[in-house]
Amino acid sequence: MHKKQKKSELAVHFFHKKPHNYNCAQAVVKACQQDFNIADDEIENYRQCGGGRAENNYCGAFYAGLQLLKNRPEQQHIFAEKFTTIATTGVCTRREHNRKLSCVELVELAGSIIEEVMEK
Repeated sequence: MHKKQKKSELAVHFFHKKPHNYNCAQAVVKACQQDFNIADDEIENYRQCGGGRAENNYCGAFYAGLQLLKNRPEQQHIFAEKFTTIATTGVCTRREHNRKLSCVELVELAGSIIEEVMEK
């Protein structure tokens, strides 16, 4: 029996890789697809949320985590608090030169925190 792959690893695996070239939001949602029963076409809907185009100019990885946990307010709050503490913001920093974490690190962070809060 093989070890279940971590959501952070899966998210990084899907981020900007062929054949789908998923953006940050899509990569996080794809990594959580089975746990949240998400259809492939719903993942495609997140294409418009990458690169700072999510609601409130949120980071796509952050936005995806918020959306995945929207029916679990306590877990959503913990996710948001941990993400913004580590990343220093939930807003996309893609175009800033002084950002703390790269996009791939933010995708990995979102996957990791989602997995952590889901275990509680």
